[in-house]
Amino acid sequence: MKRSSFGAWAIRRRVAFGLLTRETEDRSRDRECRRITARNLVLNNSAAKDSFAQGPKIDAMLSSAFIAGYDYILIQAQGNYLLDKPEAAEAFDEEMERGFFVICHLLDKGPSYFSIHHQCLCVDLNEWDKLGRPDFGAPDDEPTLLHRPLRSVENFHGKHTPVWIAPSGENRRYSRRSAGWNFINVALNAGARVAPFSQRLRHCKAYLYPENDDDYYFLMGDQHRAALAWCQGAWVANTEELPPMRSTEFAGPVETIFSVASGLNTYVFLERLGFDRHTAIHYIDASAATLAFKRWLLENWNGVDYVSAVTRWLGEQREITMQRSLSDRDVTAATDGFEKPLADRWKEFRHLSHHFHNVDLLTSDCNKVISLIDSNSTKTLIWWSNVFYSYYTHALLSEEANAALFRYRVEKIRARNPQVFVVGKSHVNESLCMRVREINVARLPRELPKNIYYPPELLTWFKNEQVQFREINRR
Repeated sequence: MKRSSFGAWAIRRRVAFGLLTRETEDRSRDRECRRITARNLVLNNSAAKDSFAQGPKIDAMLSSAFIAGYDYILIQAQGNYLLDKPEAAEAFDEEMERGFFVICHLLDKGPSYFSIHHQCLCVDLNEWDKLGRPDFGAPDDEPTLLHRPLRSVENFHGKHTPVWIAPSGENRRYSRRSAGWNFINVALNAGARVAPFSQRLRHCKAYLYPENDDDYYFLMGDQHRAALAWCQGAWVANTEELPPMRSTEFAGPVETIFSVASGLNTYVFLERLGFDRHTAIHYIDASAATLAFKRWLLENWNGVDYVSAVTRWLGEQREITMQRSLSDRDVTAATDGFEKPLADRWKEFRHLSHHFHNVDLLTSDCNKVISLIDSNSTKTLIWWSNVFYSYYTHALLSEEANAALFRYRVEKIRARNPQVFVVGKSHVNESLCMRVREINVARLPRELPKNIYYPPELLTWFKNEQVQFREINRR
């Protein structure tokens, strides 16, 4: 079973996405953090285009998503981003099956009441409705009688991050209330589950803390280093769904294929389009580890039991990590699509001419590879996967810079040979499956097309009609 995309998960679960905007004293920092979170929200996520709410108030986001007919809303403050969306979707699925009112970063504030950090939270909107659509709870210094939580002895870190809380059935007067206090109090009174982010979910996300000078600059540096590590680790699987290709578009056999090295999709292309003993494969990849794995695979694997091959290779390496653990769905995605048994095909593939280039398509080093393209060939294919639309790309480059690099790269290949066939993603996440001469390089980076956020002032006008609007939007 192939691992579903984050967008497919969001559509299936009816998840809306919220971008919580805040203003600090550094407006340029605010803009950069909004850019990072917005791009991360829509990165390979078709579901976000109609389910996106951007605004400064959590309560307004909840009502906006409820009116629009969604079952959940995942709210991220500017500067928050997901590192592994498929893994996050699976982790959220586990929590949804168990049931919750809110998943959040829960803080034990000592003399102040427990609070919820605004950086990221996921709310079950049906549960929120059952609880009377409570307000999130703004900070307040007035002493108040509230439901005292029972809490775990263990913490995720420090002494202020409990692993769980539960109702005690007792009230206590608290001198201060911090953000999110009302969510917690209402949930405890009703016996609804307030779930701190699990370790699995914590490993799937990051936050830049734009409100804190020291944290922000260090974490921004960490993000850039993480993006480089993301690129440089070993990618043994590629779950990108390949587009159907007709013989009228590309009549094989393939003479030369220039391809990223992750997974086995390179050979799926050859299986579909045809190859012969003269076919040449040029692996072009920024990850030296992935190229090393592909060399090893060609020399040592017999085409049977891909997982054992990966395990054996990892056991022989030092200081090399995989970007993602290999799931059954990853294996299916990597080894599916062959008409003959893969073991039989693999014997043929191993005898083809292979070349390895440790080159980043986003740097000028790629020009060395372009010079290898036969200027007269009509049977040359390039598969660059999602190089121009990935976490790595958007962590390091602005939309404008990435658009310029995309245009430059396409024009260089077009000048070399306009007949080259290109498959992959464009800088605006379009699926490309066409001759390079047909690629539109003038497209501007796509903005989020629809904001479903209603400001609080407007929501009060039709407060009594919200359930009716929700029912209409769910039809």
